Amino acid sequence: MLSRLIHSPTGLVGLAIVLIVIIVSIFAPFLAPHNPLKPHFKDSLAPPLSPGYVLGTDALGRDLLSRVIYAGRISLLVGFISVGISLFFGIAAGLISGYFGGWIDALLMRVVELQLSFPFILLAIVVNSILGTGLRNIIVTLVLIGWVTIARVVRGEVLGVRNKTYVEAAIATGVSAPGVILRHILPNIITPIIVVGALQTARFIVAEAAVSFLGFGVQPPTPAWGNMLSEGRDYMFTAWWLATFPGLALVVTILGVNLLGDWLRDSLTKAE
Repeated sequence: MLSRLIHSPTGLVGLAIVLIVIIVSIFAPFLAPHNPLKPHFKDSLAPPLSPGYVLGTDALGRDLLSRVIYAGRISLLVGFISVGISLFFGIAAGLISGYFGGWIDALLMRVVELQLSFPFILLAIVVNSILGTGLRNIIVTLVLIGWVTIARVVRGEVLGVRNKTYVEAAIATGVSAPGVILRHILPNIITPIIVVGALQTARFIVAEAAVSFLGFGVQPPTPAWGNMLSEGRDYMFTAWWLATFPGLALVVTILGVNLLGDWLRDSLTKAE
């Protein structure tokens, strides 16, 4: 995989972007030139390259560069935690459904289909109406929409390997169902799981930004790329930088994650 990465320009670009975003987010307190929450009213709406403000300031005089850097923490936190929890539930549901079949499979798949029938925005509105707004509830919403996709992928892969010779041999030698699932099936379907997890990360980062843009996610003054875009839409013709730079940060991050996900898919497929 490392040799393929070296000879894959898109994979290297994707990995570089993701690593840069992660490093910048982790070391945000040391890299951000200003406090992202502290207003400086006398410097309100300063344009990019103003003295002391590389990307300019917002309507309250807060440094835009610092806010973009800190907002990356929110996006990565939501993306990775949501994907991790979704993978746990999705893999468990898919393995159980695909291996045992019968009424268990029918019941789990009906739950999945019911979940898929809810539009994401409607589900976000319902969850936030019941539980309130905030980072925790964004993660809950994303997990609710994410585990079903993973469950369907895992179930399909399990159905493809359930009747393989090595699985039948394990069953014939008396290996228990959990042993067959964890030792003989799961390791052989890990490739699509990794690929789906990587691509779901990009999807969740965009979804978090969309929810925050609509006002159901991270609330001001906490910086998030979504709510920064929402704040900047009122100044599109007078202070273009308020929406441009958070939008570019979001686009570049999603591009990096998708390029890395595509490389993982191609590399793992060839490895098989």
